[in-house]
Order: sequence, then structure tokens, then C-alpha cells
Amino acid sequence: MRFVARVSIEHGDAGGREMHPQSARDVGIDLVQGDDGIPMLSLAMKPKDMTIPVRAPVCLYTHRISAGQLGMRFLRYKQNVYDRVEKTVQITITTDDIDSLTGLAKMLDKALLMGRRNGSGAIGKLAHRRPLSSRPVNCSFAPVGSGGAFSIVGKQQRPSVLADTEDLPPLSDEQQNALNMIKSGKSIFFTGCAGTGKSLLIKHITGAIPEVDVTGTTGLAGCLLGGTTINAWSGLGRAEGSFDTIVRNASRGESGQRWRRCQALIIDEISMMDGAFFDLLEAVARKVRGNSRPFGGIQLILSGDFHQLPPVVKDQLTRKFTFESESWQRCIQASVQLTQVFRQNDSDFIDILAEIRAGTAPESTLRALLARCAAPLELEDGILPTQLLTHRADVDAINDRQLNSLEGNVISFTAQDSGDTAALQAACPAPRTLRLKVGAQVMLTRNLSSRQGLVNGARGVVEKFTPSGLPVVKFARGGESMTIGRERYSIRQGGEDAAVRSQIPLALAWAVTVHKSQGLTLDRVEVSLDRAFEAGMAYVALSRARNLEGLRIVGSIASAALRADPKVVAFYAKLKCREN
Repeated sequence: MRFVARVSIEHGDAGGREMHPQSARDVGIDLVQGDDGIPMLSLAMKPKDMTIPVRAPVCLYTHRISAGQLGMRFLRYKQNVYDRVEKTVQITITTDDIDSLTGLAKMLDKALLMGRRNGSGAIGKLAHRRPLSSRPVNCSFAPVGSGGAFSIVGKQQRPSVLADTEDLPPLSDEQQNALNMIKSGKSIFFTGCAGTGKSLLIKHITGAIPEVDVTGTTGLAGCLLGGTTINAWSGLGRAEGSFDTIVRNASRGESGQRWRRCQALIIDEISMMDGAFFDLLEAVARKVRGNSRPFGGIQLILSGDFHQLPPVVKDQLTRKFTFESESWQRCIQASVQLTQVFRQNDSDFIDILAEIRAGTAPESTLRALLARCAAPLELEDGILPTQLLTHRADVDAINDRQLNSLEGNVISFTAQDSGDTAALQAACPAPRTLRLKVGAQVMLTRNLSSRQGLVNGARGVVEKFTPSGLPVVKFARGGESMTIGRERYSIRQGGEDAAVRSQIPLALAWAVTVHKSQGLTLDRVEVSLDRAFEAGMAYVALSRARNLEGLRIVGSIASAALRADPKVVAFYAKLKCREN
């Protein structure tokens, strides 16, 4: 399979902390069998060929193959047999010969999978493409299409959470200010309205602080960020029983190890955590760690918007926000409000959303908005607008009805699950069973390539299925047709995978619930809010749209959805006063 491509090589120490690039050159590339049976990557360099054993630990970055680029990082490489010191070598292959590049990636993938079956000691872990620069030694490779993914974790090494830093946009000044505070060791809360880049900042944080643990208050938030729920991470679960029982359970096994090891902890969507649970979490942290400092000495990084969906509790009368908890003032040393909106660029729409968020939109503005967004939206590339609804049953009914109306056979994809299947059902954005037809309207359930617009929420239509049965999707907004293979979703606990799902990263997208839409950006959306039942629901739904031209409001908006909680309004007013 020998072919010629442009190759860039960087050498560094065993930890990959100091990388030294060499000039790129055109070289012959091949994968050959070594004397000991181990596949060898052969680069026809001058004056001497470079051959590298293809065995763990290695990172394989395949997300840009369609653009003609394949990256790899060998973490324990010896250039000569007599070398005493291992080093890192990092290789980027660039070529217009996509077929050969894809073939090489598949062969490397197969070789690495064989290594695992031969007992490489690899531990399952999701990896995303990262810029080829300094990164922790405990990184991983992500194979092409279906199959496993692994990370190499030494017994004494703590695995980091690898952020999806492929083509990450740079931070704004206020985002960078928040990151600088975090890097200085402060416990902070950062907030902002929808579309201000809170998730982007988290991804930069996980890249800058490898030792951080990532959690979310919901399974979806945790899974999308490569972490887990705070309930699962902490070992509190449903927090049932006496305080002593809860502490005893949290102190045992993996949760106890996590508590004692943790240095920094991210909790995303903090607005959906009840204040009483936050107080309990803080008390457990001090008790389990034997440390009387706030949160047991752990650096806290909290993210969320209290104007969006509130805590879900059994008794709404006893519900309180985390900023009302006794622990909030002790634990949070600084708060940062992100104000620059990236999702929308229409200043009028941004102003309307800001008023709805704060519950101050006058009746005249709401009437004008309903009139402006009442007309049906035109089709774009044959793709219907996604409907945002408040109830799961309505969403399922619409998606099933639309799928059944299409001609042709249903192609079903069943997830390959391991570990805690109940957690996967609750948290994973990829369904257990995915039913598709040609013509089905779908959206991505994870980021594949932000440069190509293939991000979580990107919508398209299934054009056909490949001979091997994979869906080919034509994406909206002038996107290209892409074959979508299986991706790996993991729920992490204690640095290891507690549950793993391999599934096609698509979901039917004629309709989505408002709760599931948090974090999505939709180019064309129809919103139905006449049955809305929570404060902040209207804001969450309406702020998914990029602009007014891509938004339709069906019917009226329930008054409950337009209400802003007075306690939240007062909290943000205090934050603004402190900043001024």
C-alpha cells in the first residue's frame, strides 16, 4: 500500500512536554511486518529510513482524514535499540490521496486493536483530535469507524479528561480572564446567556488543566463533555439514608479514590443542581477527604446559567438554587459573566432574548415577536425545521410518524454497550436503537469536525446507505455528503470507563425536547411553548435559533415559560454590581 505524502515530524521527551519540529518533506510511506511480527510504520527518509513499531501507547487522530490529514503520536519510541531513554515522536501526514490515507488509518487501527487482544494493558477511553503540540502522556488513540478506543494509563498515572480541541476557536478576552483565574487556582463560577461559549471554555480548561475532573448535573451534559454525572462521580447517587451512611458509601471503592485524588472539579449545568444537594456534596467532600477547607480543598469550577432550566426536585416548594446554599459563599472565590454572544449576530434578536431571559420583555415585544415568527419556514436543502417541544411523548410521536411516512425499509442500528447500561440509557445522546430510512431527517449527537460544521446538532437527511450498511448524510447549509460510522460514547468514573456505547452518532431530528436541546445551535427551528411548564423554558427554546429568519413560533407562549425567578434576577443583579 506504499504511497507518497507530505510528512511533518516532531520529536520530544517521553512526556511530550517539549516538542521540536522538523521541516516537512515528501516521503514514501508504508506499513510493513517487523521481524518479531509487530507491524512497522516505514518512512522513506534520507539518509536513513525511519521505522516505528505500531504498538501502544500511541495516539491516532483520524478526524481530518476527509481533509487529507492523519496525525499520530508514539509515546514510548526508541530510535535505536541501544537507546536508554524513550521519547515521543509526533507525525502528521498530509496528502490528496484520501483512499491511501484511509487505508493506512484502517491498517493502523487494526494493528492497535490486535495489540489490545494480545494484552497491551490498554484501558478504554474516548479520544478526540487535539492540536499536535504538548499534551499529557496519558493520552489515547481513536480508531476509524467502529471498534474500540484506548488510552494508556500507568498504575501511578491519573488519566486526564481529553477535551475535543479539534479546530477550537480562540477564547475571547472575558473567557481568557476566566481561564487565567482558574489556572491561578481560584474556585470560580462562570455564567452567561445561551451562546456565550461556556462549553467552549470548559474544553479549553480541560486542555489547560489535565488533572481536572469533568462532571455535569445531567447525564447529557456530563457525557457530551467526556465526563459523568456529579451524582455518579461523587458516589452519592440519590443521596438516600443518613449523613453517615452517605459518607460511608462515598468513601468506599472508586468514589472514595476519586474524592481523595481530586484536585480540581468541573460541575457543568450547575443551575440544575438543588442547593440542598450542593451543601451535602460540600460536607461529604470535607468528611471523606479529612480536610476542613471549603469543599475539602478541591478547586471548584462551576458553569451554568440560572436563567435557564431550574433544579428538578420532588417538592418544588423546598427547591432552592445553589447560590442560595450555605456553602456557596465559602466555596466560590470569584464569578465571571460572559457577555459576548457567538450563536446569534442579530443585535435585535440578542436584545429580545436578553429581555426574555430576565423576564422583562414587554407585551409589545412579545406580540411583535409572535407576529414576526408566525410564518412557516421554507425548506432548506430539503430539510424540515426541527420542532422543539416540551414533552417527550410528543417528540417521539412526531419522529415515529415522519419515519413511517417514508417509503423503503427501515435500517436499524443497535448500540454495542458495555458496563452500566442504565446509566447509558439515561445519559448517552445516542439512542440504544437507531431506526433510519433514506430520507430520514437526522442530527449529529456529537462533534465530528467543527471546521466542516459537523457539530453536535448539525442537521441533515439520509441520502443512502453504503454497501456495508452505513448511512450517508447530506448536511444542511451547503454541507457535503458524509458517511457516518460508529462513534464511541463513554461515561467516566475514577479515570476509567464505567459504561461505553458504540453507536452511529445520529438521532431523528424532526422533533427534539426543549430539555435535550440545551447546548444545541439549530439553523431552522419551530418552537411550541403553549404547554411549557418551567421558568426559563421559552428562553432555552428560542435561544437555540441562530437568527429570527430561522425561527418559527407555533401558537402562543405559556406565561410560566416567560417568567424569570425573582431570586435569580436578584442574584445576577448582585453579580453585576460587584463587577461594576
